[in-house]
Order: sequence, then structure tokens, then C-alpha cells
Amino acid sequence: FNLRTDCRVSYSEAVRWLIYINSFAVSPSGRPPVGTRKIQGFGLPWLCNMGLVWICGNTLFDTLMLNFSLVCGNEYDFKGCTVRWEQDIDISAQYLLDITPAPPQNRAELFTFPFRLVELCRDSNNLEIAGCNIWAGKQLSIANPFIEPMTLLKKLKTNQTGNNGGSAFRAGDYVPRRIDEPQQMWRDFSAILAGDDQRSPGVMAWIKLLNLDKTLVRLNTASITFKNSTAVKNVFSDSLTISANFLTELGSGWVEIVTNEVKRAEDLSGHVGTLAKAIAQSIGGSDENNLKGIASSAKELAYFRMDIPFREWLASIEPGEYQNDEDRNPQIQIWHSRVRGIIDKLGKELIAKAGPDAMVGREVKVANRGVVIFSAAKAYDDFQHKVEKTIPKKTTQGGI
Repeated sequence: FNLRTDCRVSYSEAVRWLIYINSFAVSPSGRPPVGTRKIQGFGLPWLCNMGLVWICGNTLFDTLMLNFSLVCGNEYDFKGCTVRWEQDIDISAQYLLDITPAPPQNRAELFTFPFRLVELCRDSNNLEIAGCNIWAGKQLSIANPFIEPMTLLKKLKTNQTGNNGGSAFRAGDYVPRRIDEPQQMWRDFSAILAGDDQRSPGVMAWIKLLNLDKTLVRLNTASITFKNSTAVKNVFSDSLTISANFLTELGSGWVEIVTNEVKRAEDLSGHVGTLAKAIAQSIGGSDENNLKGIASSAKELAYFRMDIPFREWLASIEPGEYQNDEDRNPQIQIWHSRVRGIIDKLGKELIAKAGPDAMVGREVKVANRGVVIFSAAKAYDDFQHKVEKTIPKKTTQGGI
């Protein structure tokens, strides 16, 4: 609304703004002091600390129902639920000063929690919102937030220190696994669906309970990052379509298979990055930071080439129909054939652009290694060997 000459907004616009400010707007320093009293800020609000994952349906109603998780762990979470505005709360000075209240006891409280206290001021005709007063905010601990159904969680292996110098989290605590970098969602497949030292979002257990046999579901993720915890730096989102049976016992074997294929894709992209770096070295590149950038860009190009094919392959898998190795192997072979072709083609493109000087290469004296020959031809031979080891051609032509 900052482009308007009149700062008034309609009630519906004010509602949307209120949802945003309660969910994502930061308050690093709090309200300006009045006399000797100062209301502290509360930093990043709840949703900014989450690794958000939700299910998208064909309609708004479907989306609401697919994410309306009534289970928390192994228990139903709807008895005694009360939204915040139905609770008898005395908005006193002490209430405003308390920025670290007791955590919500159920999801109804969590979903209606006032992370920021705002007073909307109507105009003289009570037709629009003419201004607002931002009074204070509330901050909840993000340690072990099992009540939140739409976040990835990771298990801490060591204590972590908070901003105040104290131990904010202990080893063994689960904290949200924030999605801080815009990368393809399928690269986090193991975190979203598998176990290990991470916990899947609660909505996954809800979808499993709904038993949506042979139904395609669209998983979505979103995140927002900030500059110095004050200004928005980046907002990104992604989605991934899979069979609902991936979330049931029928999909347990396939989850392991897909997780392995994601790891294989990571290895293949790494080989492409190594090839690009070696080609740069063969024509005189020596700045380590520049070489890392070249390798990183090549890896991301490999992921870009694999992205849509991998999504299409993943969406085509129905775990209920491929339960034994005899049925699974042809499906795996389809992906192996496609990804091998993608990586082979990308490697040929890189070597074709290298030029004659890179093919001849150069000799470089390297500490503890003596004289090392850097050439695009040798790098390409190494690349082919690594790719063959990662995904043998026999797995793309029949047999796993």
C-alpha cells in the first residue's frame, strides 16, 4: 500500500495485511520507548523459523481439509481446543510486556496465536482502516515444536548457543529445518519423507491416515529469508507431485529407492562440476574462489537439466503397483536411461566448448604432488569413468 497517496485500506485489505504481519513481519527492536518503559521486539515470527511444507488440493476446500491435521503424534488433537479470541485474556500492561508466554497447548491456539499485537483504527465513517498501532509481539521457543504440523524438523547433535550467549538448544532437541536456499524440492526428498535424524512434517502422517490410495498429492514448500533479520531478501516456493502411497507402508521400499536416486543425482552433478573446474584449470584458471564458482554453476546446470525429467519420473511411480524387484527394476531403468543421457550430453557440451588449448592442457607444479597435467581430454576421461561408476550403462539397458 506504500504507493497510495491515501493511506486508508479496506477491511479485506487490512485482514490480508494483518495475516502477513502476524506471520512474516519482523520486529527487531520493538515499540519506541514511552518514558522509561520499552516493549521489546520479538525478532522473527513463528512461520519465518519453519521449514514450511503443506499439501495442495484441486480446490481451496481440498487444500484446507488435506492440511487440517487432527492428529499430533499418535493422539487426536481436537479435544478442548479453543482459539485465542475465545479465551478470556486481560490485555494489560503486563500482558504487553510479556513477550515469551507459555506455548500453545493445541493447534487451535497455535494457529490463532497473536505473534504481533496490532490495533486497527477505523476512519470517522467506520468504512475503512485509516491507521494502526503496533503494541507488542510474542515469541515462542522453536525447540521441539511437535505441535506444528507443517514443518521439517532436524535433530541437533550438539548444543547450540543463542543470541544472548546462552545455550538456546540442547543436543537431542528437534528444531525446524529451515529452507534457506532456493533449490529443487525433490533434493530434500529424504528429509520430507524419510526418518534418520529428521522428522517429517505432521501433515504427512495426516495424509497417511486419510488413506488416499493411488491418489496423486502435491507437496508444497515455501520460505522467506531476510537481510540482517529486518528486510526481506528472498521469497521462494516449490512443489512436488507424488503418489499418496509413498506415505504408506506400500511406499516404504520406494522411499529408499528414490532417496538413493537423489543421492545418485547429487553425485552426477558433482562429476559435472568437477569436469567444468578441470577444464578451467587446463586453460590457466587458478583462483580457487573462481574455480569453486565455475564448479557450482555447472552443478546447478546439471540439476536444472535433471529437474523436470526427475519430477515426471517420480509422479509416474505408483508404489502399490510395483512391490517387488521384478516390477521395480524396469521403472528404475527408465530413470537411469534418461539421467545417463542427460549427464553424458552435458559432459559433451562442456568439452566441446573447451577449445584446443584446453584439450592440449598444461603442466602445473602442485605442492606435495609434483608436476600435474591439467587437460580437458584427461578431465573428460575421468568424468566418463566416474559417471560409469555412479550409473553403469548396464543399468540403463536392462538389469539393475
